[in-house]
Amino acid sequence: YANLDRGDLAAAEAAAYRAVAVVAGLSLEPHGVVAAQVLLAQVLRARGRVEEALELLDAAQDVTEPSLLFPLRQALAHRAGALLEAGRAEEALATARQAVAVPAEDIRSQVVALRVLGATLGACGDRAGAQAALEEALAIATATEQRTEVAATERALAAL
Repeated sequence: YANLDRGDLAAAEAAAYRAVAVVAGLSLEPHGVVAAQVLLAQVLRARGRVEEALELLDAAQDVTEPSLLFPLRQALAHRAGALLEAGRAEEALATARQAVAVPAEDIRSQVVALRVLGATLGACGDRAGAQAALEEALAIATATEQRTEVAATERALAAL
């Protein structure tokens, strides 16, 4: 994820494929492989391969067990973003709402889920709802020293 955050898609992709290969060889519960699948899906999305990304994210959506390795809320949020990119706004909105409703304590997945909710609300014509979700995401993103999602959230708010 650090490589993906820095925009180094080649390094992120190599790490993602290595991770997927490692977890494929293990007898893990479905929630144990979500992180690797989501990382690879995010790389595929960044490369414009949204349908392939959705295949991985659809599998992540079926996971109902909580995971110590990766927040389900964030996996669902990324699925909503991919659905929106694929032009499936109504389905994206339902998935974004599902993501926001997942209980989790981490800041990043909360901000990512609210940001995609804002984007999907905007795409569905609810500008006020979109602005409220994005403003809430920005408030949460700037309330702690964890700043990884601030710039993306500010860009989303400015694009509204």
